[in-house]
Amino acid sequence: MSKTQTKPKIPKNPENIHRVNFEKLVFGGKALGRFETGACVFAPKVLPQEEAEVYISKKKRDYAEAMPLRILKKSPERVEPLCSHFEKCGGCSFQNLPYEKQLYWKEEFLRESLERIGKFSVSTIKRFLKPIIPARNTFRYRNKTEFSFTRGEEDRKIQVGFHQLGRKFDLVEPNFCLLQSEIADKALGALREILQKSKLTIFSSSPQNRKASWKGFLKNITFRTNYQEKILIIISTSDEKFPEKELEIWKSTFQKHLQGNFVGIIQLREKQKKKNPTKTKVKILYGQAVIPEKIADLLFEVGPQGFLQVNREMATVIIEKLRQIAAGFEKKPKVLDLFCGNGFLGLAVAKEVSSVTGIELNSNAIEEGRRNLILNSIKNYTFYEGDAAKTLKDLIQDNKFDLAVIDPPRAGLGEKACEVLLQTKTKKIIYISCNPSTLARDLKYLAENSYQIISSQALDMFPQTYHLESITVLEKIAKKI
Repeated sequence: MSKTQTKPKIPKNPENIHRVNFEKLVFGGKALGRFETGACVFAPKVLPQEEAEVYISKKKRDYAEAMPLRILKKSPERVEPLCSHFEKCGGCSFQNLPYEKQLYWKEEFLRESLERIGKFSVSTIKRFLKPIIPARNTFRYRNKTEFSFTRGEEDRKIQVGFHQLGRKFDLVEPNFCLLQSEIADKALGALREILQKSKLTIFSSSPQNRKASWKGFLKNITFRTNYQEKILIIISTSDEKFPEKELEIWKSTFQKHLQGNFVGIIQLREKQKKKNPTKTKVKILYGQAVIPEKIADLLFEVGPQGFLQVNREMATVIIEKLRQIAAGFEKKPKVLDLFCGNGFLGLAVAKEVSSVTGIELNSNAIEEGRRNLILNSIKNYTFYEGDAAKTLKDLIQDNKFDLAVIDPPRAGLGEKACEVLLQTKTKKIIYISCNPSTLARDLKYLAENSYQIISSQALDMFPQTYHLESITVLEKIAKKI
């Protein structure tokens, strides 16, 4: 691997440097320690039972955020990370921790959220919380990876990589990433060759002007791979045409390195208004606009803006779980697929159930989902476009559901969607979540309003990171006669 060109900044003010003993890991990938005053301090890349010298990067009234300078006392559980960039890279959180300990802490993140935010008692949690499901592969599991661009401060050449920990304007420049597939590593090598001579500008990334004026061309690049080791390359840029001469170099270089695995280059032209893109145009620069994917026995076509679980093997576990639950009904259930995206969860059970009704706000996802219905010969799935709570409220006037499958964004359901979901009076709810905090909040609301938790279980969808997925099953409490 290439070496990172920048070094951590050491603060000149000695008052910002502290020795801290760390107690535990928390969701977010940081270790929690305490000052002598009792105030909390959070630092990444440090483990429980370690003493570290840290500098304070952000200070609030009752807690502080810090960056480690050196480990003074190492945990006996600390292991050597496989990636030489681990200490500086903002990607992985736990490569310095044995895998069985990663699983322990992820299960603890879920348990602690249920107790602290959900207000469930220890005995109640013990009743329904099941052991975490380990990943089938702890490396090389991602089918999608995004890299950022910047320019070197010394040679001014374009750099590509991941954001450095605590330094969002600087990049770590790996030659490969152990979480992505090997074909994506080859694509990264090809990209480095391209960038050596590229004349393209970088969007809003000048090291001399950190408050950039939102100008430039290249924003980021995404590699999306599939079960056949094919790769689709997606380049996000400002709203300008990709220069023809540059494009020929990009195409020929990727073809040389990737050969038959290379299916296309897509440009996402983003019209910018201040910090946020307001409109995106999809332009096919070469090849095809979608990449085929297979998870379990299901086929998908994933576009440049499409969402699909990044871990194919663990997504298969989710499918298996959903089918087991759907098969437990006496009669084939009518299924509600809320926040359905391209229909992944509903597709998983469609052939085992009476009907599936999907609700999704994103029109691109619905368009992709309808193509997936055709691919899988599914005719009992209906998509509705609109806000989850509002659309569901309209639908339940004339529709009843036996099973609700929900997979909301990180923000969770929220009270409004929970209220409408309760009105469906569905017999069972399967709640898929990637955020233990918002999950616990929503489960508290549902449990206080006629539902009981049958089981909750974490899945390690994202090994080496602090992220986790979970499946929670709720059942409506029957009224006493």
